[in-house]
Amino acid sequence: MSLQMTSYFMFIVELSREAYTIYIDKNAIEIGYVLDSFFAYIWGIIYSAKLLSLNYICQTVYDKANETIIILYKLSNDNVDEDLREQTLQFILQIKQREVKFGVGLLYFGYDFIRRFYKSFVTVLVIIIQMRYTYNYPLIN
Repeated sequence: MSLQMTSYFMFIVELSREAYTIYIDKNAIEIGYVLDSFFAYIWGIIYSAKLLSLNYICQTVYDKANETIIILYKLSNDNVDEDLREQTLQFILQIKQREVKFGVGLLYFGYDFIRRFYKSFVTVLVIIIQMRYTYNYPLIN
């Protein structure tokens, strides 16, 4: 899944670079360029939707697991049966020790990943745009 997110990052950066290049090149207004920019926008939207939906699902599952811990803890406090209370506390302990996180260790998916992803995306895009600057005169005399 981390490799998939890395490929999404590269695709979105490349599609944004392509859209920027088409936008900057004002002299080439042909149907081919219009279609290229249209397809670049559509693919960018598709990859962004995949990225956002996957991370939204991971964050929702993480939040529901934490909510389950809270509900079980409240349930264990209200329970009179000692055996059921002990089993509930053991289950809470197991859930807390094995925290629900989706990722490989470096990248954990969720809202924080989305924020870091788009922050890196904007950084790389700014670097690419700055490298695009061309000089009209030769650099070497």
